[in-house]
Amino acid sequence: MQLRRIGAWLVAIVAIPQWAMRQMAPECGKRLELARLIAVSALWAVCLLLTLYFHFVLRTEVVVTHLYYLPIILAAIWWGRCGILVAVSSGAFLLLSHHFASSGPLADDIVRSGMLVVVGVPVAWLGGAAAQGTREARESERRFRALAESTSDWIWEVDQDGIYTYSSPTVKDLLGYKPEEVIGKAFFDLMPPDEAERVGRFFANIAESAEPFAALENTNIHKDGREVMIETSGVPILDAAGELLGYRGIDRDITERKRAEEALQEAHKRNDAILSTSMDGFYTTHPDGNIFDCNAAFCEMVGYSGDELLGMKITALETVECYEETAQHIQQVIEKGSDRFETAHRRKDGTIIDLEVSVTLVELPEDSFFVCFARDITETKMLWDELSHQLVRDALTGVYNRRYFNETIIQEISRADRYGHHVSFIMGDIDNLKAINDRYGHLVGDQILQGVAEVLQKSVRAADVIIRYGGDEFLVVMPETRTEQAHAALARFQHAFADWLAQRTKDGALPSDLPADVGFSMGVACYQPDTDVAVEEVLAQADAAMYRVKQAKRARRAIA
Repeated sequence: MQLRRIGAWLVAIVAIPQWAMRQMAPECGKRLELARLIAVSALWAVCLLLTLYFHFVLRTEVVVTHLYYLPIILAAIWWGRCGILVAVSSGAFLLLSHHFASSGPLADDIVRSGMLVVVGVPVAWLGGAAAQGTREARESERRFRALAESTSDWIWEVDQDGIYTYSSPTVKDLLGYKPEEVIGKAFFDLMPPDEAERVGRFFANIAESAEPFAALENTNIHKDGREVMIETSGVPILDAAGELLGYRGIDRDITERKRAEEALQEAHKRNDAILSTSMDGFYTTHPDGNIFDCNAAFCEMVGYSGDELLGMKITALETVECYEETAQHIQQVIEKGSDRFETAHRRKDGTIIDLEVSVTLVELPEDSFFVCFARDITETKMLWDELSHQLVRDALTGVYNRRYFNETIIQEISRADRYGHHVSFIMGDIDNLKAINDRYGHLVGDQILQGVAEVLQKSVRAADVIIRYGGDEFLVVMPETRTEQAHAALARFQHAFADWLAQRTKDGALPSDLPADVGFSMGVACYQPDTDVAVEEVLAQADAAMYRVKQAKRARRAIA
């Protein structure tokens, strides 16, 4: 009986510390694991010494009969290969002890040893596996808790009813509550009523099928009363049978992000309102020229709908005349970031409009595109062309005025000097225009001035320039023309002008009693680049030649 008590105490000495240390191992770490190994090894050594003592000194089988259960218990407490080793070695030791002690039937000891191995090995294996599984689960739980308490996001667990069963300390930063204040509450309790109803319906749907969820945006109430925007993701917690136990998830504060998104949306709305009411056209294109956005003003400019323009290349709108020039401007935008230029687009109905386009290159990490503003300058350009025309054209006759002559004569003479060409000048004057104005009025005089300009344009080449040089004086500049060719043109004009006067008089456009001496006197002079005679002197020579013709006409009339 005393020996049985000794065995029971030895079992208690082994089992109780081992059970306590296994409970504490996840929290206490490797030092307690090492302590447990040392304790079991030391106890096994004590058992071995006691067994040897009872066999060889006391020659007693009773102790051995009861002590052989102890290794089985030790093996079950210790896990894996250590337990198996203990069980097998215990059985071997019984055989060895019988051999030396020669006490009791050998068959009994063999049976006992076999039972020890047969029973000890499975018990040791199963006990070790269960202990190892429990240990790994608790180690995983310990790692999860450590991670949850170190992350900047709020980690939580709820049961199947949405009641918090765990909360990481980050909830204090997120919502102002301590973890113990949150545990026991439902997550609906932290939301406004409308939001709680919405999220409650959502949670009921996913809980029914135990589905995970991600990026659920919801509003929570901070402990101080303000609203906090949260993004929630979670995964289901299932038992061994696959039944839902609850959810484990993570909450992230997205209040600032949502405010930034709302501000960006407001900015977009303002920009859209500005662009939609702008008189200027707006459109954006990819680097390949495809349009991917435009406003109503641009659609109206080019006559296409927004759906028709989206995906269309901007080059499809440009006229052939300006395509290459526009391509050069786009290249400049790519190199310098922006540019402003004039171009022409063909509307859907085929009409041409002039545009002033401002282009800016926008480069983002994931994309790059062109932002373009277009202004219809068709009317402005027409007005400018008209003003430019008036600046250099005579309003009455439509030919160039003296201002144009002064601006271009230097270029013409420089060209003649460069290439060695002659330039002829024909200076002409209407005879007795003042007398005609006095007798018939300025309307008749204006008709004659217009007739001179009309006949001159038909009598000279397209390259020749006709200028109203003064009140009733005209100048014809004939590039690459010698004196003989100029005289031939002069003769053509005289005949054509006489025919014009006769036809207008016959038609009644001019008075039938128009004096016979109405005519146009002309003089010719030629600029030669290989001489030192300046163009001003050549003009004076042409003027002098014209007056000699006038004097000759007067002399002939006087003789007649």
